[in-house]
Amino acid sequence: MRIYILLFISLVIVSCNKHSCAPSDEIMAIDVNISIKRLDRELFSAKEVKSMEAIISENKDVADIFLGRQEFPSDSLLAAQLIRLFDSPGIDTLYHEVQTDYDDLGWLEDEFTLAFKHLKHYYPDTKIPEVYTIMTGLSQDMYVSDSVIIIGLDFFLGEDAYFKP
Repeated sequence: MRIYILLFISLVIVSCNKHSCAPSDEIMAIDVNISIKRLDRELFSAKEVKSMEAIISENKDVADIFLGRQEFPSDSLLAAQLIRLFDSPGIDTLYHEVQTDYDDLGWLEDEFTLAFKHLKHYYPDTKIPEVYTIMTGLSQDMYVSDSVIIIGLDFFLGEDAYFKP
């Protein structure tokens, strides 16, 4: 199912431009509104173990899938590891580059909204997944399932990035 959703989203994004593929009024009337949760900013701004633990606790699925939560005996150890990671000078440089390139993700929210309107049109019972952005220090790029999409923004900085995957 994941591959079909990703393929469908890719086709909608790649195949349409403003002149040749305007969505029908019927598709535009479908109520879908994607809001991307910026975990990259939340994780980087946490400077104490307790605040990092709170972020992990609020986002357990993402922590399990993308941060390897199950590999740590407690959330406090994972939180301490993440704080050490985000305190390193290289990660600081990477984070600022991500924020410069991806400060406003309104365009991506619009693209996901349109893609999922199309998906809902053809498959009305489809559940719309939560969409998160994250930065992992170039350890993971993307995860897609029927319930969550996680995008590692640090993997998509392009050719001119200071650090490359």
